[in-house]
Amino acid sequence: MMRLILAAFALTALALPAHAQRLDTRVREVTTDAGGTKCRLNANPGMLLVNAAAGAEPQALLDQPPIDAVRGFHVLLGMTFQPRPATRFNSGPSVLGLELIPIGRTRTRKVSHGRLLIDGEDSGVKLILQVNPDRPRATYLAVPEALRLQTAERILRSRSVDFEVTDGVGTVTHYRFDGLRIADAAEILSIIKFSCNTYRAD
Repeated sequence: MMRLILAAFALTALALPAHAQRLDTRVREVTTDAGGTKCRLNANPGMLLVNAAAGAEPQALLDQPPIDAVRGFHVLLGMTFQPRPATRFNSGPSVLGLELIPIGRTRTRKVSHGRLLIDGEDSGVKLILQVNPDRPRATYLAVPEALRLQTAERILRSRSVDFEVTDGVGTVTHYRFDGLRIADAAEILSIIKFSCNTYRAD
């Protein structure tokens, strides 16, 4: 009997695509309201998936923290995803840029400029320094809109993504992000077809 059970499990595993076997495709924190259903990927809680009501197109928003924790700041790499054929993982990726938000009374210096490096090489993308009037202490280094898809595709094929930020007195700070983890999250969206109606972790 035990052999039959093991054989059944083996057949089930073989029926799944190889990528589905190695990735956690469960979702968590599933909620539904008038705007539709929302959930987060269990494998990467920074990925918020929104299944809009009334048949609107689903989308996913990623706020990815850096590999190493940053004291005194919320540091996030922002990306969006929508179902799009002929893109990496059919995920229609777009990279927005880097967000630096000081916590509490953290002292900050005005950012002068920043560089985006992909796998250790300068991406050639000229980041745009932006300030949100509603959050004057926060800093945004945005990727130009015309380059967001192209740059996101490169990120999804990378191992590491670095933002090199220089402040007004010349101090350089590096923020590194895991390109493989971002790509895995995009691949999970493809596997679950941008739907919160899948296996739940909670």
